[in-house]
Amino acid sequence: MKIRLSLLFFLTAFICACGNNAGAPQEESLNEAQLRAQQYFGAYEGLMPCADCAGIDTELTLNSDNTFTLIEHYQDETGELFLTEGIWELNGGLTYAKLQNSQDGQTLFYRLTDAGLEKLDYNAKPIKSNLNYTLKRK
Repeated sequence: MKIRLSLLFFLTAFICACGNNAGAPQEESLNEAQLRAQQYFGAYEGLMPCADCAGIDTELTLNSDNTFTLIEHYQDETGELFLTEGIWELNGGLTYAKLQNSQDGQTLFYRLTDAGLEKLDYNAKPIKSNLNYTLKRK
């Protein structure tokens, strides 16, 4: 009887221990995602290439509440200023940020590099160009 009781206790403890470990990787992934997102928080600025002007003065702010503000000032004779606001999130692989315009739903992609935030093309791939598409942290 004592052997059965001991065996039952051991099996119960073993099952409980395995059950607790099953949730651990999910918690680690969540924490990893939160830590990675925190690396993106902040303001970035730079001069982006422009097809028909000297450049686009660009300021992008990624907020901790997953909103963003993008201000673009075209260096041409009109000097137009564009304000874009919306929400942002990291992709599932935590390799880039997806910014979605709240007015028209247009999506932009940026990835964090040692140099700053690099703008990606509309398929979230690096832009193949000799021009600089990186915004530096303010």
